[in-house]
Amino acid sequence: MISYALELVKRCPEVSFILDHIGKPDIKNGIREPWWGQLGELARYPNVVCKVSGVITEADHQRWTADQIRPYVSHVIQCFGFDRVMYGSDWTVSELSHAYPAWVDIIDDVVMGASKTEIHQLYRDTAIRTYRLPA
Repeated sequence: MISYALELVKRCPEVSFILDHIGKPDIKNGIREPWWGQLGELARYPNVVCKVSGVITEADHQRWTADQIRPYVSHVIQCFGFDRVMYGSDWTVSELSHAYPAWVDIIDDVVMGASKTEIHQLYRDTAIRTYRLPA
């Protein structure tokens, strides 16, 4: 539950946090709240980055559609901005529900129209900065 993450982030403002799998919303049952609102609240904290991964595995593994997934990914990017989201594949676990190219296609569709800089932030730069990797 994001409510626990919110409490931890509030108590530890000097610590950097990564919200993995976008906080595991209940996509399978189409339930957005409280995740939708709590994600926006969590994004207000500058020490939190969100990893856009493991999203399809939260949907029905056999019957998911890209249309079910897109709003969740869009909401994450809208809340955190490109400078605080980073791409994740969730491979090999993702193979339970989808092939890797399907996930990349969804992300590319969601960010269509974004600038080259924003795309680089999502797929590369945020992870380099967050994990303190050499560029």
